[in-house]
Amino acid sequence: MLLALYSYAAALKRFVLSDFAWNFRCGLAEAERVAEEAVEGGYLARSEEVLVLTEAGCLALLDGLCRRGGRWWLVSDEGLVWFMVREGPLWVAPFTFKLWDRVSAKARFAAVVRGRVGVAWLERYARGRPFESLLAIERGVRRLIARVRAGSGRGAVLEEVSMYFRRLAELRRSCGLGEVPIAAPGASWGDIGVALEELVRGVELTRRELLAALEDRRLSR
Repeated sequence: MLLALYSYAAALKRFVLSDFAWNFRCGLAEAERVAEEAVEGGYLARSEEVLVLTEAGCLALLDGLCRRGGRWWLVSDEGLVWFMVREGPLWVAPFTFKLWDRVSAKARFAAVVRGRVGVAWLERYARGRPFESLLAIERGVRRLIARVRAGSGRGAVLEEVSMYFRRLAELRRSCGLGEVPIAAPGASWGDIGVALEELVRGVELTRRELLAALEDRRLSR
């Protein structure tokens, strides 16, 4: 799983750990274990839920390629690692030298490329990032609460409250979670305060349900 984490980090540069667990269908405990190893090795830096590929980690995984920008892909005629994805006649995964060492020694053909490759891999392992979306909503709601306390304009606050309701509903639908019945906020400050409380509860409920769904995905892999 550590090899998969390195490739995920090389492709995304910044990500929420729970999304890694979600996409690779591993338990959160296993994801925490490999993330801790990567952080201790200096490959990743962590701030609460978010992991970021460090400059040292980029150099260790990609060497001079990290200075050339873009995403680099390892392509091979065989799917020799479980998280490689088939694209046409080839198998693809985000390139790291650690992955190269594993694949190139066994494959009849292996190469490093950059460009319009990796679409299927990104679709499978990186398109769904519900925890990142939820974290963005949660941080936005916190900022909104601070603005209400500071006496920000009612109209702008009301518009943003409605926007976060929609974003939360869209996230829940995309993850197959049931709808949370939330009334449209009224125009008074009291109504807006009630709506913000409902938003906070909706975010907390969604996090609990996503964590439960994450475990279900692990068991079904």
